[in-house]
Amino acid sequence: MSENIGHSLNLLKKKHGRFALNHPKSSVSIADDKLLKESRITNLIVMKERIKLIDDGKHLNSFKKVYDKLFREFKEQLINEYSLMKNSYMLEYEENFKANISDKEGHLK
Repeated sequence: MSENIGHSLNLLKKKHGRFALNHPKSSVSIADDKLLKESRITNLIVMKERIKLIDDGKHLNSFKKVYDKLFREFKEQLINEYSLMKNSYMLEYEENFKANISDKEGHLK
């Protein structure tokens, strides 16, 4: 909400003119634009302040263990599927080879 102050003040200036901002009885008062710019810079500095993590090595080790476990399971499933496919292709190849040989023998006679 505070980041919209400048925009709100510009709208107020356009709507009521500069009199509303400088009038002593006005509900809105601003010292000057310099103060507004300084407050923006201060807000940016506070927002960019880093938050230190406590014992982040524990989180990394935990993630690594879970990742390694999931990858190991995936790798085992992949190898099993690959070996099943390989075996089925080899059987299909042998059947086709035998069928081709018997067809050639049948055509030669």
